[in-house]
Amino acid sequence: MTEGEWKQMQNTMHFIVEQQAKFEENFAAADRRFAQEEKRHAALERLVSIVIRKGDRRMARAEAETAELKATLKSFLQAMRRSAGNGKSKE
Repeated sequence: MTEGEWKQMQNTMHFIVEQQAKFEENFAAADRRFAQEEKRHAALERLVSIVIRKGDRRMARAEAETAELKATLKSFLQAMRRSAGNGKSKE
């Protein structure tokens, strides 16, 4: 092997080692970002779960209030009908 070939091989090996080091750095950075995104995703899942539970409770409360309002309105209308029927004159 000539000195020029040896130098070229050293340069090639140096380039390969540098590229591998850059790859390792980039991979480590990507791995850190991925771990951060996993944490954010888990936090988002918890938030969505909380929102859904609160929404379910509100819906149940609204349904109960609607049922109560329907019953009250029905009673009111029945009372109004009875009252209207009692006020009619019979000839």
